Amino acid sequence: MTQQLWKSAVCMAMISGVNSTVSAQSRLEGTVFDSLRTSGPLRGATVMLVEANRYASTDLRGRFHFDSVPDGAWSLAILHPILDSLDLQLPQRRVEVRGRKLTVSIFTPSVSTVYRAICSADRDADAGVLFGTVRAVEGGAPVPSATVHTSWTEFVLGGAGNSSRAVADSARSNTSGMYVLCDVPLQTELDVSATVGGQRTGLARVLVGDEGIARRDLTVSLTDSAAGAAGAPGRSRITGQILNDMRQPLAAALVITLDGADTVRTDEQGRFALDRVAAGTRTLEVRAIGSAPRTVVVDVPVSAAVDTAIQVSRAVQKLARYTVKSTAPDRSLMARSGFADRQRLGLGAFATQKQLAVHNYPTVAVALQSMRGVSLELDASGRPLPMLRGGDSGRCIPTFIVDNMVMEVDGASPSPSVQKPFTDIEALVLTQQLLGIEVYSGATVPPELDRNPLKGCGVVVIWTR
Repeated sequence: MTQQLWKSAVCMAMISGVNSTVSAQSRLEGTVFDSLRTSGPLRGATVMLVEANRYASTDLRGRFHFDSVPDGAWSLAILHPILDSLDLQLPQRRVEVRGRKLTVSIFTPSVSTVYRAICSADRDADAGVLFGTVRAVEGGAPVPSATVHTSWTEFVLGGAGNSSRAVADSARSNTSGMYVLCDVPLQTELDVSATVGGQRTGLARVLVGDEGIARRDLTVSLTDSAAGAAGAPGRSRITGQILNDMRQPLAAALVITLDGADTVRTDEQGRFALDRVAAGTRTLEVRAIGSAPRTVVVDVPVSAAVDTAIQVSRAVQKLARYTVKSTAPDRSLMARSGFADRQRLGLGAFATQKQLAVHNYPTVAVALQSMRGVSLELDASGRPLPMLRGGDSGRCIPTFIVDNMVMEVDGASPSPSVQKPFTDIEALVLTQQLLGIEVYSGATVPPELDRNPLKGCGVVVIWTR
């Protein structure tokens, strides 16, 4: 064979080899479905072709594809924020690629499957699971043998009438700091905290949605004396700014620590500062008239400051678009809460906007004084506090609810012994804004308004425009 013929043979062999390799390339495509939350295609998931270290993202319909995949056995891994938030890692899916195209379907585990794996029991339709990790503020190491407490209010409907009761549960963290609370209710606010060796976190508020699974990590300081049972003043500070929907500063908003240790109001720039805060998990609740309440969990370091920006929504309710032909239906929050239905039952005392406007009351306290069963008690500074019948002394401080928000009150005006004054409510509510008032004694409070059943002193409900 001449040199020229030999080169031609080599070239033909190379071309033949290339064609053979190309013919072994296939398209691997598929769809990822979310069985945890949406029961539909999982958008924005990252699909990894493990052995080739290649990645693809799912589109709006949960679809993904890899081109030019050589024939053979491959592994697919799925990553997504939903899975990360629940600390779930799906097992890799093994596939065998042969031919021009392979189509696969990948499903995340269902809520029942995850519940069974975590709780070692079958899940009831109205039960969920709350889990997370307890870590030390100092260094972030997992904290074993911490006791995690949770509590909630349960309403019971029966032939003998409606009642409510406080329910509590607890769990211990394992050697990895992980805790699991099974059989918790859905769509019910849970107050969660952790204690270990006399040290404790602040309260965190968690809502387990209809998906049935929620995670809440907690941090506890092992050295800050303020996190101990004695409750010494803390050495840390939380500062921040409250913004509205337009990201503009929101003045005069209340910022409250969930355990009630402190309450401040934002300035004209929407800024606030909470001093003497204990290190560890602390939850802030922001309240402003016309805005939806907002809770934010903050992990506070020891003897340091943390700054945060919190945005609240003023769109408390979304109004449907409709054409007014005569009198438009009342779509206020008060009306949608069932005010008219409760008024028809006549279990409490009621005042409508029209009735309140006739008298032009100068303050909210004076307006409340006009309600049946309410009397005013003056403190040393002459500031009034609405009271109801009840308690050991015959008069007690009711639970105040303003636009569906519980406003804790322990006195008329600020003083060393009064941390949650009624003046906070009067500063937020102008009499021109009053839309309606409801007053109930302890025995007549409707279940939907019994937000503090252990207090037993009745409820005063204030609605604004």
